[in-house]
Amino acid sequence: MKILICVENLLMDGVKRVATVVGNELAKTNKVAYFTLATTPAFFELNAPLITTANPVNTGKSFRGSKPLTKYSSQINDLIQVLIKGDYDVVILTAGLLTSFSSRIKARVPQVRIIA
Repeated sequence: MKILICVENLLMDGVKRVATVVGNELAKTNKVAYFTLATTPAFFELNAPLITTANPVNTGKSFRGSKPLTKYSSQINDLIQVLIKGDYDVVILTAGLLTSFSSRIKARVPQVRIIA
C-alpha cells in the first residue's frame, strides 16, 4: 500500500512526533512518504522520503486563521498533484489545517482513502 502522511512542518511538536512514529512503523511494511508544507528541517528521524510542497509556507507555527482553503489553495493543488503522480492509496492528514483539505482532495482524487 502507498501511504502519504501530511504535516504542516516537522518542528518539535506532539502531533508531528506521533505522525513520524506511526509513519516510520508503517514504512516497515508499506511504501510511505511524508509531505510537508514547510522547508524547515525535520526535527524527527524519518524512515521514508520527505516531499515538500512546491509553494512552501514557513511560518514556524500551526495555522490559526480563517479561509484555509483560499489561503492554502496552492499547497492543496501541490498535494493533489503529488497524490495523483505518486498513485497513493491512502493520505493521512494530521491536525486541523490539513484535515480541512479533505473535500478538495476527494473531489479531485476520489479513489484515495483519506484518514484525518
